[in-house]
Amino acid sequence: MANASNEWRTLVRCQKPLEMHLQRRKWAELEDFQCSSQENASEN
Repeated sequence: MANASNEWRTLVRCQKPLEMHLQRRKWAELEDFQCSSQENASEN
């Protein structure tokens, strides 16, 4: 059982940075989208 919990801990440790990375990418895409939509609006 100790082995399984060890793997679980490693999994969680790896998952946290991954989630943060994905969230950052999502926010970056949102910002890009907002910037491009603002540019389009100012062009019209």
